[in-house]
Amino acid sequence: MTRLICGLLVGLAPALSSAADFAVRRFSTDPAQARSGAVRVDHADLVYSGQLMPPGEGDLDKQLPELLKRTTNLLKLNGLTPADLVKLNLYIADSSDAAPVTAALSKWLDPDKPAAVSWVTTSLPTPGCRIGLDFVAAYDHPRAPAASVQGGPAGVMIIPATATTRAFVSGQAEKGDGSVADATAQTMASLFRTLTFLELSPKNVVQVKVFIRPMNESRASLAAIQKAFDPETCPPVVFVEWDSPSLPVEIELVAAASQPIDAERPVAEYLTPPGMKPSPVYAKVVRVQSPSTIFLSGLYGSQVDPDSEAELRDLFAQTKQLAEEAGSDLKHLVKATYYVSSKGSSDQHNKLRPEYYDPARPPAASKAIVKGVGRSGRTITWDMIAVPK
Repeated sequence: MTRLICGLLVGLAPALSSAADFAVRRFSTDPAQARSGAVRVDHADLVYSGQLMPPGEGDLDKQLPELLKRTTNLLKLNGLTPADLVKLNLYIADSSDAAPVTAALSKWLDPDKPAAVSWVTTSLPTPGCRIGLDFVAAYDHPRAPAASVQGGPAGVMIIPATATTRAFVSGQAEKGDGSVADATAQTMASLFRTLTFLELSPKNVVQVKVFIRPMNESRASLAAIQKAFDPETCPPVVFVEWDSPSLPVEIELVAAASQPIDAERPVAEYLTPPGMKPSPVYAKVVRVQSPSTIFLSGLYGSQVDPDSEAELRDLFAQTKQLAEEAGSDLKHLVKATYYVSSKGSSDQHNKLRPEYYDPARPPAASKAIVKGVGRSGRTITWDMIAVPK
C-alpha cells in the first residue's frame, strides 16, 4: 500500500491560470481542534492522495510521527507543504486516539492555515497500524508543468484548475460471488459503466474509496482494483472498514477531465445513470462545472444527546452555516460521506434527510456503519463537499 509509482492523470493539462486567479480561503478556523470548519478553493490545482500509513509497529507515539513524516515527504515531492492542505481525512484504530492526534496536528499544521478535517474509527489495511490519513492539497500558486506527481494507490493524482468537469460518484456495490475480490471486480465494472455515461473513462479517476468487510481482505480488493485499471496507473485508493450484513464492498470515486464548458448545463448536475433508480436523499452522481470547491470538516453534535433528533438537527444547522459562510448552501452540496455507529443515529438521519434536501438535488453520498466516528460518546459524523451557489 505504500509503494509509489510515477504517474500523471492522463488527459488533463497543467494549470494555466494566472497567480491572481488562485485563492484558498478558510472559514471558522479552530486552532484548538487544528482545523477549519470549511475551506474554499478557487482556480487551484487539487492534489488527491491515497491512504498513507506508518508501519504497523509500536504504539501511537511511535506511529504518529512516522505518518506525519511520510506525509510531509510526499507533499514535498510535489512542491507542497502541510500549509497547502485543504482537506485531511484521518483514520484511527480507537476513538481515544483522537486527542493525542489532534495535539500533534496542532504542531504540524500551520495554525493560520488549518485544513478541513474529518475522522472515522476503523481498522486499517496494515496489521497493527493505529492511524492513517489521506488528503487533498491545493496549489494556491502556479504549479510548474514539470512538478513531480507520484501516482499509485498510496501516491497522488492532480485535478488541474483547467479540469472543467468533475464527477462525484456515490458508493456502488455489486455482490458478485460473495468474495471480496469478485465483489470488487464487479463493482469496478459497474463504476466504469457510470463513467461511460458521463463521457469519462478510467484514466479520469482521481481517487477510489472502498468500504470493505473485513479489512483483512483489503489486499485482495486492491489487487482487483489494480487489475480493473490495468494498463493505466491505478489511482490513489482509500479503505474504510464497514459493517454490512450482505455486501463485502461498496466503492465510490472522484473523476475529472478537461472538457469544453457547456453553457446549457448548470454548475452542478444531479444525475441518475441508466438502470438505476433516483433517490430523493442522495444522487447517484453529481457532475460539476465550477472552478471552485468547498470542503467542510467532519461535524459532530454540540452538547446534545447522541442518537437524538436534536443531534441530527444540530448537524444540519452546522452544515448550513458553514456552507453559507463559504458562499454555498444546502442546495449546492455535491458530495457527502456519512459515518454512523448506532442504529439510532442512522434512523434519525434517514428520517430527517428528506426535510433538509431538495429531492431534485441531494448530494452524491456514501453511508457506512462503522466501529466508531472518531469521537468517544458520539455515534454519527459527516463531511461534505460543496460548490458556490
